[in-house]
Amino acid sequence: MRIPSMRSKLLLALTPALMMVLVFAVACGAAPAEPTIVEKEVIKEVEVEKVVEKEVEVEKIVEKEVEKMVVATPTPVPVDPNAINTRDRITMLTASFGNEVFNSRYISSDKFGWWDLLQERLIHAEGGIELGGNGPISSFELTPDNTGYILTLKDGLTFHNGDPITPDDVAFSLQWAFDEEAVSRVRQRIAKIIDTHAYASGDNEVTIEFTQVNTAFPGYISDQTASGGSAGIVHQQAWFENYGDAAYEADPNPSSAGPFELVAHLPAEEILYRKWDGYTTRPDREYAFNELSVRLVAEQSTQIAALRTGTADLIPADLVVLDQILDAGGNLFFGPEATVIWINSNSCSDDQPPQAGGAGNGLDLQGRTLMCNDKDIRYAMAHAINKETIQTFFGGPDVFHIKGTAAVSPSGLGFGPGLDPPAYDPDKAREIFAEKGYPDGAGFNYDEPYQVWTWPAGASAPRIIEMSELFCSMWETELNIECEVNVGEEVSVKDKQYSGAIPGEQLVRSNEHDYDVGSKYKGRFGTSSSSYITYDPSIEEKVDILLAAVTPEEKEAAYYAAHQQVHSQLWDWAPGYLDAPYGVASDIVAWEPYPLKADMSALHTIRFAD
Repeated sequence: MRIPSMRSKLLLALTPALMMVLVFAVACGAAPAEPTIVEKEVIKEVEVEKVVEKEVEVEKIVEKEVEKMVVATPTPVPVDPNAINTRDRITMLTASFGNEVFNSRYISSDKFGWWDLLQERLIHAEGGIELGGNGPISSFELTPDNTGYILTLKDGLTFHNGDPITPDDVAFSLQWAFDEEAVSRVRQRIAKIIDTHAYASGDNEVTIEFTQVNTAFPGYISDQTASGGSAGIVHQQAWFENYGDAAYEADPNPSSAGPFELVAHLPAEEILYRKWDGYTTRPDREYAFNELSVRLVAEQSTQIAALRTGTADLIPADLVVLDQILDAGGNLFFGPEATVIWINSNSCSDDQPPQAGGAGNGLDLQGRTLMCNDKDIRYAMAHAINKETIQTFFGGPDVFHIKGTAAVSPSGLGFGPGLDPPAYDPDKAREIFAEKGYPDGAGFNYDEPYQVWTWPAGASAPRIIEMSELFCSMWETELNIECEVNVGEEVSVKDKQYSGAIPGEQLVRSNEHDYDVGSKYKGRFGTSSSSYITYDPSIEEKVDILLAAVTPEEKEAAYYAAHQQVHSQLWDWAPGYLDAPYGVASDIVAWEPYPLKADMSALHTIRFAD
């Protein structure tokens, strides 16, 4: 029986001619070079079989010869001095996927990092602030009567499925987002003032017309907004019309247009994105990673452990564990002016119309006047809170700033002097209570416990439940009132408040700051039929003026006046705002998160160590 030798066969196959081919192949791809003469020893093995009964003997004759071969010496390819170091994949951890819906009408989330790279926004803001023409919309101009906008679409842009983005797609995207069925109260409000909804008005033009001037609109459909600008997501009309939004949610990738494609989605666990080679909208944004894995991990201790073991690269950081992140070998970066602590009550004004939950006209569900109906009481409640204690609670002045209002911080449009939290003055607070008939807290809130509502807010505002209890304890200590904290799920608590089911009861929560709050003001206080905090005609007047302002100078003045009016009424207020800390892997040496963003932003600015 003959046993063939594979080794012998392979060595025989490497003839001098084939060796020449292989050497030439190695040289391919490099710059041409001068040939050099080298000596190459080639070993040939020849098998000679000698068959013996019940044995197989193989004799080998080994021949050696020296051949002279011409080999091209590769020249090293020059290294681009501007090239960046890249990683194949990075992993981001987040505490929330919101409602995990990808389409602009029904998405609800105060975090946007989990969908940001998949979706294209109509208008891009440079540095997260200044609106420009680098996005799909190259220009946005007011109509002749200033009550609408004409949007100009760039040529040559496509969805992930290769289909071109058309004016009809842009018009459809706006129609889909701004609808009275939208989850967002602001979008519902904007939908109510649309006169002629978006339509293709030219080869590359889309027009939308309102019943009133609304110069805040371009910012609201851009990535300038703190929540990522989901109202400006570009959707493909044909996909929705042919398959429906349920099919889109099952696979949003084909008709999305962002810089990354959706590769895999395991609900409530992980979303995986890969860089899309067809993205041409922003060639100036160079991502230093090819894939982004976004994983849902709520516990801070688990997030830090993942950073320590190298299974995570970006985590939202609780302010109380910054030292642990550094001890784990990570680095820290901050998103400036990211989160405000927002204190508000619903349906407090006389002008608030009746709501579905039973509230309205400044009355509680039993028809009694709400405590928050009285402006002096609103101020007394704010004066009783020690803002420096809150600052210490969150980690000190490096991360918590006693400045700004519930809506605007220093980087916001129209920020100016006098827009700071009411001073801590417990004596003044007690004096007001006595003047109003509640000496030493007696009779306040009809001698019923004062109700506070909140929900876990994640790392952007850590220990929000404990902070709510701290607010309660201050009111109990300084004003001698009984106070109770109610903890619920975010969407459920919001539904209770916005429907008027818990009128006058205090909501303590985190919220994002925005650059342009015109639409927020209109939704919170400036719409008689649907203000979701409370309707105030004096604020509505100021908001209508700011929405009609056109020039930068007009806008600055109008927004400042509106900020002053809102702040003076104190329907809502804030003890200050937080810079959002993020823990990152040790090899991430540069990153420039945008200001006024509620989540990890500007991922294209991440750079890795050499």
